[in-house]
Amino acid sequence: MDEMLKRVNGLTDEQIAAYSQNLMPNVAPENGWLVKSAKGCRIELENGKEYLDLISAFFTNLVGFGNEEIAAVIAEQAANVTYLGQMTNTRLRYALAHKIASVAPGDLNRVCFSVGGGAAMENACKLAIKNRPGAMNFLTLWDSYHGNTFFSGAASVCATMNGGYTNPPADPKNPDRAFWQYGNNVPANFTRVPNPYCYRCPFKQTKENCGALCAEWVRHTIEKGVIGPAAALLVEPVQSGGAQLPLPKQYLERVREICDDYGVLLVFDEVQTYAKSGYFFAAEYYGVQPDIIFSGKGIGGNMPVSVVIASDALCSFDRGYEELNTQTNNQVAMAASLKSIEIIERDGLLARGVAMGERFTDGFAQMQKRFPRIGDIRGIGLMIGVELVKDSATKEPLDPAVMRAIRAEAEEMGVIFQYARENVMKIKPALVISESDVDFALGIFEKLFYKYLS
Repeated sequence: MDEMLKRVNGLTDEQIAAYSQNLMPNVAPENGWLVKSAKGCRIELENGKEYLDLISAFFTNLVGFGNEEIAAVIAEQAANVTYLGQMTNTRLRYALAHKIASVAPGDLNRVCFSVGGGAAMENACKLAIKNRPGAMNFLTLWDSYHGNTFFSGAASVCATMNGGYTNPPADPKNPDRAFWQYGNNVPANFTRVPNPYCYRCPFKQTKENCGALCAEWVRHTIEKGVIGPAAALLVEPVQSGGAQLPLPKQYLERVREICDDYGVLLVFDEVQTYAKSGYFFAAEYYGVQPDIIFSGKGIGGNMPVSVVIASDALCSFDRGYEELNTQTNNQVAMAASLKSIEIIERDGLLARGVAMGERFTDGFAQMQKRFPRIGDIRGIGLMIGVELVKDSATKEPLDPAVMRAIRAEAEEMGVIFQYARENVMKIKPALVISESDVDFALGIFEKLFYKYLS
């Protein structure tokens, strides 16, 4: 082991406590986990405790922690060229752009790179404005999440009073609503429209009779709610922070038509849906063609890569300073990204993700027969949402304290999951999760449901 790494791995508890004073806490809890290593879908702490990770390192880990092929290609590329400025091209950069275009749907053939989902979202918005001269405003959905930068956060639920939770705490500086304190200062370029939350329809409709009423509100808002012409509608095909909602196909088809009627671009945020729907992009799962896709997280093969993919029908960024971000020509990250796509295709991981997602949903569906407080089970591919309620008839959300207890006890028993809106479990593990790990997790949840939902 390198001497520097030996010194770092040998830090004492006292040193760690002292050094922690130099680190802004971000989302990590005080005295949070100290990770030793990770392999596949499991994380090991310094104290020897092991966890099955059902949120794939915040939805970035597709081919498994510690993947030896990814590690080898990173090491080989790092020994050659690690980073180049954007004015310099390489075979690797060309190859990755071509490969991403080849797995993207339809005529989405033009790719630009960035280093995170928030930056990619901003680049997508810049490109939309370039292609809709005179337009400067956008539509987003209720409870959407598009990032946490000043601009992308303004488009997201975290900038609203709801903050993405059904029972938000009163204190706006509570960590769960930390971004909300900037709400009066973020850019006001975003107008929100209702999301198709079919289990809790804001219009009190049912799937069978609604006629995609939510989509019609997009039309009304373009006409009457947006200041000036709208540049684009931003949509997560599967809302993550918005209660793990797969949007209905009928809804997406209708908003595609409405956007075409008004010359508004349709932009899909596929940061979290990449490779999780049985396809590389959920647009292909739905059969709905957006004008722009932006993506990140898992697309980098556990390295920082994000992309904007644009239709051939649009004007691309010009040479110069229209689109310029440092580290967007990171050759090591590009090598990891390209290798991860190769692994996903070669090992049939798209189909495997669907199979493991069905194993989860089938297991939860069997539990729902015994625990009716499992109000709704929804998802596509390996993106599962399980909504827990106090009463299946009234759909009153489960008490947030109970959900926190379920999550805490799940962690004690070796399973990590995340929740949205304080009552929706999010199950989104790596594509390489095994049948035995799925069954292990379901066994843990069954015990917890028996304790808390009986």
